[in-house]
Amino acid sequence: MSDNPYAQPESSIQTQNKPIDQYSGFITKAIIMTTFALVPYIAALFICPQFEEIFENFGTNSTLPTLTRLIMNNYKWLPLLWGFALIPCILLLAKGGFSPKTRHIFFKIITINLIFSILFIVVAVIAMYLPVFHVSTVV
Repeated sequence: MSDNPYAQPESSIQTQNKPIDQYSGFITKAIIMTTFALVPYIAALFICPQFEEIFENFGTNSTLPTLTRLIMNNYKWLPLLWGFALIPCILLLAKGGFSPKTRHIFFKIITINLIFSILFIVVAVIAMYLPVFHVSTVV
């Protein structure tokens, strides 16, 4: 035993120095961000058809606001837009591996897609409720 109280304690237990996986944090963030960016597009594929039925039951399908008609006519193409953001990410990772520059570009692409996803949710909610507000003013 040493007289120095600040000396590192000695142990009989042998430890193995395992290398830290430097990509585990990147992969986790990438999966979370990709999932959050994908959710609004999947939701649109399931929610917009339900609103389509509601608008047909209202009998206001021809007098829908422009924003609502735009989303109702084009919601089927939204996953294709998401694919346009995902394909460069996959190609980027395939070409550049997990280098810091590649990770930075990947996160930029996914972040932009995430921002557009959030904007889409806001615009879609407004667009889906515009006819409801219009019908309530007529009644």
